Amino acid sequence: MSRFEQQAGGNPALMRRIALAFVDQLPGWRAEFNAAAERPDLLAPLLHKMKGSCHAISATEAAEAFEKAEKTLQALGFQREAGLHSMLVLLAEIEMQLQIYIDPPRARGAEDGTEDGAIEA
Repeated sequence: MSRFEQQAGGNPALMRRIALAFVDQLPGWRAEFNAAAERPDLLAPLLHKMKGSCHAISATEAAEAFEKAEKTLQALGFQREAGLHSMLVLLAEIEMQLQIYIDPPRARGAEDGTEDGAIEA
């Protein structure tokens, strides 16, 4: 069981709600990244928000990457070409990993609410 599944107590409905909440944020975050190209002052709050959301879904590696980017931004300034692209790639990877909780296989029984995955007639 993943850390995310452990945090949600293995509850498929809860995991789905959390995953959907995270994925629903992604279009706005992508738009904010684009806006940060023109307004770099928008980037630090965005990275901080993303770090917290990644921690909430136990995406620890991603949270650490956003924290590193946030600290780099604060210390040295942030190179858009080098950093933002890798952050967007990371978000896409997390989005793909969360899809199993949003649209789980029937065998897990999450869609129909059955414990054993049996399809009700």
